[in-house]
This record gives sequence, structure tokens and C-alpha cells, in this order.
Amino acid sequence: MMININELCQTSIFNLYNRVAKNLFDQKKQLLPIIHINPDHKKIIYSLHGYMGAPYEMNFLTKDLDIKDFSIFHDLILGYGNHPGVANKISKEEFLEYAYKNLEFVFQNFSEIHLAGFSTGGLIITKFLVDHPEYHHKLKSLHLISPFYLPYSSLLPKLNRFLIKKVELLDVKILHKITRFPDVKIILLEPDFYLQKIPLKGAMEIESLANQLVSQMQQLKPINSYIYLTKKDKVLSCRKTIPFIKKYFNDKNLYIFNEKKSPHHLLHPLVSNQSKIIVENFTREINH
Repeated sequence: MMININELCQTSIFNLYNRVAKNLFDQKKQLLPIIHINPDHKKIIYSLHGYMGAPYEMNFLTKDLDIKDFSIFHDLILGYGNHPGVANKISKEEFLEYAYKNLEFVFQNFSEIHLAGFSTGGLIITKFLVDHPEYHHKLKSLHLISPFYLPYSSLLPKLNRFLIKKVELLDVKILHKITRFPDVKIILLEPDFYLQKIPLKGAMEIESLANQLVSQMQQLKPINSYIYLTKKDKVLSCRKTIPFIKKYFNDKNLYIFNEKKSPHHLLHPLVSNQSKIIVENFTREINH
């Protein structure tokens, strides 16, 4: 099996960022995609992080794994990981194009694929699987952590559209001071790995993508999935997402928690009591 690493680099974060960002941000090495690719491997793990995050938060899934038998690609959603102004300049078509190129690279060069997505990452991965059923035979497992399909409240998109008329970037510290929103905690605890201002235009693109996917879900074939939700989530609607999952996925491995500390960020061990369960399930499935 021959993997053209140069081809991967040509669609890398550097070239795509340079096109839209120019000198708007300072590159931070720890926020780049985490890639360990061996052309001799048959297995690969591909993951996508959440809104305002970076590949760092998906590394909790694999940091303790022995990677001698498989490759790892923790990808970066185009526009994230650096200055929030960059995220505001990226359309959903652009970040889908970037993710799709990398996912196609993965599926075309490996025979056993394990996918993991948190929040927006789960949304993008699901959209890819809906659009590309021809790759399903290579997919060995799918792990979705708080996948963002249906927002917690219809008021949130309306509030976002109101705010964006006045400001494009909303300071996270101000938001937390006013709302005490629990999932802002991890963003403030680890400022090196999360955007510290909320890209409101970027949020609208994600909302638009979620609406688009929901209307397409009948095209998705049943997939072996591990899906994790919590009833206290204030980002997505757990009440609406549970029947949505049961309708369109194999829900044999649907986990519904009562996490309160930071309910949306179920994978991050700093704020989640469920992280260990998610990692154990993932590790068992990878080594199956």
C-alpha cells in the first residue's frame, strides 16, 4: 500500500489557512492536526474535535494506546485552533471540503477505519457518512460524543443572529460571568487549546450544517456506533437527540449520562466523570 504523504500535505491546514487567514493569527504547534501515519498499517483512527476546540481534546482517546498496529489522524476543523476571526471567515462548504479530502484520503488508503467525533466533529463525520455510503464497508466503528445535531433551544440560534448584528466575536470570560454556562469551564481552564472568543458567524455555519444534515438522515444506513449523551447538556437537546439517534443509528451502544460538571464535554477528564468509560469502550473496539 502506497500513501502519498505529499498529497496529504498539499491539502494541509497550512495552505488552506494561508488562503483565508493571511496574517490574522499566530501559528501554535500544539493546535495542529495530530498525525501518526505508517504506510504499513491497515488500521487507522480518524477523529474530529468540537466547536472552539482543537485536535488536542480528541487525543484523550488514544494517548495511552500502543500505536504499533494502527495509524492515528486527529484532524483540525478548518478555521479553528487559532484566531477566532479565522473561524468566522470559513463557510460550511469550505470546512466540509477540507474534512472530506482528509476522510477520503483515510478511506482510500486504509482497509479498517475507526471514526470518532465530538460535537461539531461528530456532525461533520456523520455528514460525510451520509454523503459517501460507498465507504461504509471499510468503517469498523463509529464513536460520537455529544454529537451536535439538534440545539438545546431554538432560542440559541435566534440569539446568535441578534448578537452577530452587533459583534462578531464574543468574549468567553464575559459569557461565563453573565451566564455561568457550565461548558465554558474547560475553555477557560485550558486557554492554550480553546478559542477564547466565540466566532458567532462560525456558529451560524455549524447551525446551518446541522439543519442540512437532519433533512438528509434518512439516507444513512445503520452503522455500528457508540454514542454518548448526557441529560444535562445545554448545547444540544438530549430530549430530542435520543429519539433521533434511535431512529437513524444502531442504538445498541447508546450511553445516556447525568453528567453535571461540564455536561457537553464528556471526553475531557478534567471536567468529565465519564471520560474513562468512553476511552475504555473505544480501546476495546479498536483492539477487537
